[in-house]
Amino acid sequence: MSLVTSIPELISSIYGACSNEPLFAIYNETGSNTIQIFLLSVVMVSFFVYQSRKNKQKKNNTINDIYKQCLYKISIHNKVLIDCLVGFYALFCLFVLIPDVGKYCYIPGWNISLISIVPFVLWLGFLVWTLLDKNQVSEPMQGDNCFSKFNIFTLWILFIMLSLGLCWFAYANSASVDKMSEVFNIPTQSAASVILSIPTALPETLTMIFMFKRKQYTLGFSTLIGSGLTNSSFMFYVDSIYREPLFKDFFNNYLQSEHQNDIYINAIRLQYWIPMVLGIYFLMMLASRKKIATHNGVVTGLLSTIVIVFVLGFSLISSLVF
Repeated sequence: MSLVTSIPELISSIYGACSNEPLFAIYNETGSNTIQIFLLSVVMVSFFVYQSRKNKQKKNNTINDIYKQCLYKISIHNKVLIDCLVGFYALFCLFVLIPDVGKYCYIPGWNISLISIVPFVLWLGFLVWTLLDKNQVSEPMQGDNCFSKFNIFTLWILFIMLSLGLCWFAYANSASVDKMSEVFNIPTQSAASVILSIPTALPETLTMIFMFKRKQYTLGFSTLIGSGLTNSSFMFYVDSIYREPLFKDFFNNYLQSEHQNDIYINAIRLQYWIPMVLGIYFLMMLASRKKIATHNGVVTGLLSTIVIVFVLGFSLISSLVF
Protein backbone atom coordinates (compact mmCIF):
# COMPACT_ATOMS: atom_id res chain seq x y z
CA MET A 1 0.00 0.00 0.00
CA SER A 2 2.82 2.40 0.87
CA LEU A 3 4.48 1.69 -2.47
CA VAL A 4 1.31 2.68 -4.32
CA THR A 5 0.65 5.85 -2.30
CA SER A 6 4.27 6.97 -2.88
CA ILE A 7 3.96 6.98 -6.68
CA PRO A 8 3.31 10.79 -6.84
CA GLU A 9 6.54 11.49 -4.91
CA LEU A 10 8.44 9.09 -7.20
CA ILE A 11 7.23 10.86 -10.33
CA SER A 12 8.08 14.32 -8.96
CA SER A 13 11.53 13.09 -7.85
CA ILE A 14 12.31 11.70 -11.30
CA TYR A 15 11.10 14.96 -12.81
CA GLY A 16 13.45 16.95 -10.56
CA ALA A 17 16.44 14.76 -11.44
CA CYS A 18 15.73 14.85 -15.19
CA SER A 19 15.25 18.64 -15.05
CA ASN A 20 18.69 19.13 -13.47
CA GLU A 21 17.02 20.30 -10.24
CA PRO A 22 17.62 17.48 -7.72
CA LEU A 23 16.91 19.77 -4.73
CA PHE A 24 13.34 19.97 -6.02
CA ALA A 25 13.04 16.23 -5.37
CA ILE A 26 14.49 16.56 -1.85
CA TYR A 27 12.10 19.35 -0.86
CA ASN A 28 9.14 17.43 -2.27
CA GLU A 29 10.06 14.17 -0.53
CA THR A 30 10.83 15.70 2.86
CA GLY A 31 7.86 18.07 2.55
CA SER A 32 5.50 15.18 1.90
CA ASN A 33 6.86 13.23 4.88
CA THR A 34 6.55 16.14 7.31
CA ILE A 35 3.07 17.07 6.09
CA GLN A 36 1.96 13.48 6.75
CA ILE A 37 3.23 13.68 10.35
CA PHE A 38 1.71 17.16 10.72
CA LEU A 39 -1.73 16.02 9.52
CA LEU A 40 -1.54 12.90 11.70
CA SER A 41 -0.82 15.08 14.74
CA VAL A 42 -3.66 17.48 13.94
CA VAL A 43 -6.14 14.63 13.42
CA MET A 44 -5.16 12.77 16.60
CA VAL A 45 -5.13 15.85 18.84
CA SER A 46 -8.48 17.05 17.43
CA PHE A 47 -10.01 13.60 17.83
CA PHE A 48 -8.72 13.31 21.39
CA VAL A 49 -10.05 16.75 22.38
CA TYR A 50 -13.43 15.90 20.82
CA GLN A 51 -13.63 12.56 22.62
CA SER A 52 -12.56 14.14 25.91
CA ARG A 53 -15.31 16.76 25.78
CA LYS A 54 -17.85 14.18 24.65
CA ASN A 55 -17.03 11.78 27.49
CA LYS A 56 -17.00 14.52 30.13
CA GLN A 57 -20.64 15.20 29.34
CA LYS A 58 -21.52 11.61 30.28
CA LYS A 59 -21.81 10.46 33.86
CA ASN A 60 -19.56 7.67 35.17
CA ASN A 61 -17.54 7.53 31.97
CA THR A 62 -13.79 7.98 31.82
CA ILE A 63 -11.89 9.76 29.06
CA ASN A 64 -11.22 7.43 26.15
CA ASP A 65 -7.48 6.64 25.86
CA ILE A 66 -7.13 7.46 22.18
CA TYR A 67 -3.33 7.40 22.19
CA LYS A 68 -3.23 4.19 24.18
CA GLN A 69 -5.39 2.56 21.54
CA CYS A 70 -3.58 4.02 18.51
CA LEU A 71 0.08 4.39 19.49
CA TYR A 72 0.35 1.64 22.11
CA LYS A 73 -0.69 -1.03 19.61
CA ILE A 74 1.98 -0.15 17.06
CA SER A 75 4.01 -3.26 16.30
CA ILE A 76 7.67 -3.49 17.29
CA HIS A 77 8.96 -3.50 13.72
CA ASN A 78 7.26 -0.14 13.07
CA LYS A 79 9.10 1.29 16.07
CA VAL A 80 12.38 -0.03 14.65
CA LEU A 81 11.62 1.54 11.28
CA ILE A 82 10.77 4.97 12.71
CA ASP A 83 14.08 4.76 14.60
CA CYS A 84 15.76 4.08 11.24
CA LEU A 85 14.09 7.17 9.76
CA VAL A 86 15.32 9.30 12.66
CA GLY A 87 18.83 7.91 12.17
CA PHE A 88 18.71 8.59 8.43
CA TYR A 89 17.63 12.21 8.90
CA ALA A 90 20.34 12.63 11.54
CA LEU A 91 22.92 11.58 8.92
CA PHE A 92 21.16 13.81 6.41
CA CYS A 93 21.69 16.74 8.81
CA LEU A 94 25.39 15.92 8.94
CA PHE A 95 25.70 16.11 5.14
CA VAL A 96 23.67 19.32 4.98
CA LEU A 97 25.27 21.19 7.89
CA ILE A 98 28.82 20.04 7.06
CA PRO A 99 28.81 19.84 3.24
CA ASP A 100 32.51 18.94 3.06
CA VAL A 101 31.61 15.51 4.47
CA GLY A 102 30.02 14.68 1.12
CA LYS A 103 33.32 15.14 -0.69
CA TYR A 104 34.92 12.24 1.13
CA CYS A 105 32.00 9.95 2.08
CA TYR A 106 30.83 8.74 -1.29
CA ILE A 107 30.90 5.88 -3.72
CA PRO A 108 31.09 7.07 -7.36
CA GLY A 109 27.54 8.12 -8.16
CA TRP A 110 26.14 8.07 -4.61
CA ASN A 111 26.81 9.14 -1.01
CA ILE A 112 24.00 9.63 1.52
CA SER A 113 21.50 8.40 -1.07
CA LEU A 114 23.11 4.97 -0.77
CA ILE A 115 22.35 5.10 2.97
CA SER A 116 18.76 6.19 2.27
CA ILE A 117 17.91 2.89 0.62
CA VAL A 118 19.06 0.80 3.62
CA PRO A 119 15.98 1.51 5.82
CA PHE A 120 13.79 0.88 2.77
CA VAL A 121 15.37 -2.54 2.19
CA LEU A 122 15.01 -3.27 5.92
CA TRP A 123 11.32 -2.38 5.70
CA LEU A 124 10.87 -4.74 2.73
CA GLY A 125 12.58 -7.44 4.79
CA PHE A 126 10.06 -6.91 7.60
CA LEU A 127 7.23 -7.19 5.06
CA VAL A 128 8.58 -10.51 3.76
CA TRP A 129 9.02 -11.76 7.33
CA THR A 130 5.44 -10.74 8.12
CA LEU A 131 4.11 -12.62 5.09
CA LEU A 132 6.07 -15.76 5.99
CA ASP A 133 5.15 -15.66 9.68
CA LYS A 134 2.22 -18.04 9.93
CA ASN A 135 1.83 -17.45 13.66
CA GLN A 136 1.07 -13.75 13.29
CA VAL A 137 -2.52 -12.81 14.02
CA SER A 138 -3.83 -9.82 12.11
CA GLU A 139 -6.17 -7.26 13.60
CA PRO A 140 -9.82 -7.98 12.78
CA MET A 141 -11.47 -5.49 10.44
CA GLN A 142 -14.27 -3.64 12.19
CA GLY A 143 -17.57 -3.31 10.34
CA ASP A 144 -18.32 -4.13 6.73
CA ASN A 145 -15.50 -4.38 4.26
CA CYS A 146 -16.11 -1.32 2.10
CA PHE A 147 -13.66 -2.54 -0.55
CA SER A 148 -16.12 -5.29 -1.49
CA LYS A 149 -18.43 -2.58 -2.87
CA PHE A 150 -15.89 -1.53 -5.51
CA ASN A 151 -16.24 -2.79 -9.08
CA ILE A 152 -14.75 -1.89 -12.45
CA PHE A 153 -17.41 0.73 -13.18
CA THR A 154 -16.86 2.44 -9.81
CA LEU A 155 -13.10 2.48 -10.34
CA TRP A 156 -13.50 4.06 -13.79
CA ILE A 157 -15.74 6.78 -12.33
CA LEU A 158 -13.17 7.47 -9.61
CA PHE A 159 -10.37 7.56 -12.19
CA ILE A 160 -12.25 10.11 -14.35
CA MET A 161 -13.09 12.27 -11.33
CA LEU A 162 -9.49 12.20 -10.11
CA SER A 163 -8.21 13.06 -13.60
CA LEU A 164 -10.52 16.08 -13.79
CA GLY A 165 -9.46 17.05 -10.28
CA LEU A 166 -5.78 16.84 -11.20
CA CYS A 167 -6.36 19.02 -14.28
CA TRP A 168 -8.02 21.65 -12.10
CA PHE A 169 -5.25 21.40 -9.51
CA ALA A 170 -2.57 21.84 -12.19
CA TYR A 171 -4.24 25.12 -13.19
CA ALA A 172 -4.68 26.30 -9.58
CA ASN A 173 -1.17 25.21 -8.65
CA SER A 174 0.52 27.56 -11.11
CA ALA A 175 -1.40 30.54 -9.71
CA SER A 176 -0.72 29.48 -6.11
CA VAL A 177 3.01 29.11 -6.75
CA ASP A 178 3.31 32.62 -8.18
CA LYS A 179 1.30 34.11 -5.29
CA MET A 180 3.21 32.15 -2.63
CA SER A 181 6.54 33.10 -4.18
CA GLU A 182 5.54 36.77 -4.06
CA VAL A 183 4.11 36.79 -0.50
CA PHE A 184 6.85 34.76 1.23
CA ASN A 185 9.68 35.92 -1.04
CA ILE A 186 10.42 32.29 -1.89
CA PRO A 187 12.05 31.18 -5.15
CA THR A 188 9.37 29.83 -7.48
CA GLN A 189 11.00 26.40 -7.52
CA SER A 190 10.84 26.09 -3.72
CA ALA A 191 7.22 27.23 -3.63
CA ALA A 192 6.30 24.69 -6.31
CA SER A 193 8.00 21.81 -4.50
CA VAL A 194 6.29 22.64 -1.19
CA ILE A 195 2.83 23.09 -2.71
CA LEU A 196 3.30 19.88 -4.73
CA SER A 197 4.16 17.99 -1.53
CA ILE A 198 0.69 18.71 -0.09
CA PRO A 199 -1.39 16.74 -2.63
CA THR A 200 1.25 14.00 -2.87
CA ALA A 201 0.87 13.46 0.90
CA LEU A 202 -2.91 13.08 0.75
CA PRO A 203 -3.05 9.39 -0.36
CA GLU A 204 -1.03 8.25 2.67
CA THR A 205 -2.95 10.53 5.03
CA LEU A 206 -6.39 9.44 3.83
CA THR A 207 -5.39 5.77 3.91
CA MET A 208 -4.08 6.16 7.45
CA ILE A 209 -7.25 7.91 8.67
CA PHE A 210 -9.40 5.22 7.04
CA MET A 211 -7.41 2.46 8.75
CA PHE A 212 -7.63 4.23 12.13
CA LYS A 213 -11.38 4.53 11.66
CA ARG A 214 -11.49 0.76 11.10
CA LYS A 215 -9.32 0.28 14.21
CA GLN A 216 -6.49 -1.06 12.05
CA TYR A 217 -3.94 0.96 14.05
CA THR A 218 -0.83 -1.03 13.15
CA LEU A 219 -1.73 -1.07 9.45
CA GLY A 220 -2.53 2.64 9.44
CA PHE A 221 0.75 3.58 11.09
CA SER A 222 2.58 1.13 8.81
CA THR A 223 1.26 3.08 5.83
CA LEU A 224 2.73 6.28 7.26
CA ILE A 225 6.13 4.81 8.14
CA GLY A 226 6.36 2.73 4.98
CA SER A 227 5.60 5.78 2.86
CA GLY A 228 8.27 7.80 4.69
CA LEU A 229 10.85 5.08 4.07
CA THR A 230 9.81 4.73 0.43
CA ASN A 231 9.98 8.49 -0.14
CA SER A 232 13.40 8.70 1.52
CA SER A 233 14.75 5.98 -0.77
CA PHE A 234 13.93 8.15 -3.80
CA MET A 235 17.15 10.09 -3.15
CA PHE A 236 18.92 6.95 -4.35
CA TYR A 237 17.03 7.02 -7.65
CA VAL A 238 17.64 10.75 -8.06
CA ASP A 239 21.40 10.27 -7.67
CA SER A 240 21.23 7.27 -10.00
CA ILE A 241 19.65 9.44 -12.71
CA TYR A 242 21.68 12.56 -11.98
CA ARG A 243 24.89 10.47 -11.67
CA GLU A 244 26.57 12.99 -9.37
CA PRO A 245 26.17 12.80 -5.57
CA LEU A 246 24.08 15.76 -4.46
CA PHE A 247 26.30 16.37 -1.45
CA LYS A 248 29.67 16.05 -3.15
CA ASP A 249 30.07 19.15 -5.32
CA PHE A 250 26.50 20.06 -6.26
CA PHE A 251 25.36 21.32 -2.84
CA ASN A 252 28.70 23.05 -2.19
CA ASN A 253 28.35 24.93 -5.47
CA TYR A 254 24.86 26.04 -4.43
CA LEU A 255 26.22 27.37 -1.14
CA GLN A 256 28.89 29.35 -3.00
CA SER A 257 26.46 30.97 -5.44
CA GLU A 258 25.97 34.27 -3.60
CA HIS A 259 25.74 36.05 -6.95
CA GLN A 260 22.75 33.84 -7.82
CA ASN A 261 20.53 34.78 -4.90
CA ASP A 262 17.70 32.29 -5.53
CA ILE A 263 20.08 29.31 -5.73
CA TYR A 264 22.00 30.44 -2.66
CA ILE A 265 18.86 30.92 -0.55
CA ASN A 266 17.52 27.54 -1.70
CA ALA A 267 20.63 25.83 -0.33
CA ILE A 268 20.66 27.82 2.93
CA ARG A 269 17.02 26.97 3.57
CA LEU A 270 17.86 23.28 3.30
CA GLN A 271 20.28 23.69 6.24
CA TYR A 272 17.32 24.80 8.38
CA TRP A 273 14.69 22.56 6.79
CA ILE A 274 16.34 19.15 7.34
CA PRO A 275 16.99 19.71 11.10
CA MET A 276 13.31 20.67 11.42
CA VAL A 277 12.31 17.41 9.68
CA LEU A 278 14.59 15.50 12.06
CA GLY A 279 13.00 17.20 15.07
CA ILE A 280 9.48 16.33 13.89
CA TYR A 281 10.34 12.67 13.38
CA PHE A 282 12.13 12.56 16.74
CA LEU A 283 9.01 13.87 18.51
CA MET A 284 6.88 11.26 16.72
CA MET A 285 9.35 8.56 17.75
CA LEU A 286 8.94 9.62 21.39
CA ALA A 287 5.15 9.67 21.08
CA SER A 288 5.11 6.08 19.80
CA ARG A 289 6.97 4.71 22.84
CA LYS A 290 4.70 2.52 24.95
CA LYS A 291 5.58 4.20 28.26
CA ILE A 292 4.69 7.59 26.80
CA ALA A 293 1.67 6.46 24.76
CA THR A 294 -0.19 5.60 27.96
CA HIS A 295 0.00 9.21 29.21
CA ASN A 296 -2.52 11.26 27.26
CA GLY A 297 -1.24 14.61 28.48
CA VAL A 298 2.37 13.90 27.47
CA VAL A 299 1.44 12.65 24.00
CA THR A 300 -0.91 15.60 23.48
CA GLY A 301 2.01 17.90 24.28
CA LEU A 302 4.34 16.06 21.87
CA LEU A 303 1.85 16.03 18.99
CA SER A 304 0.90 19.67 19.62
CA THR A 305 4.61 20.55 19.55
CA ILE A 306 4.89 18.84 16.15
CA VAL A 307 2.08 21.04 14.83
CA ILE A 308 3.67 24.21 16.24
CA VAL A 309 7.16 23.31 15.00
CA PHE A 310 5.87 22.63 11.48
CA VAL A 311 3.81 25.84 11.22
CA LEU A 312 6.44 28.14 12.76
CA GLY A 313 9.35 26.33 11.09
CA PHE A 314 7.84 26.53 7.63
CA SER A 315 6.86 30.19 8.10
CA LEU A 316 10.30 31.25 9.35
CA ILE A 317 12.35 29.15 6.92
CA SER A 318 10.30 30.19 3.89
CA SER A 319 10.65 33.88 4.78
CA LEU A 320 14.47 33.80 5.01
CA VAL A 321 16.08 36.52 2.91
CA PHE A 322 19.72 37.54 2.56
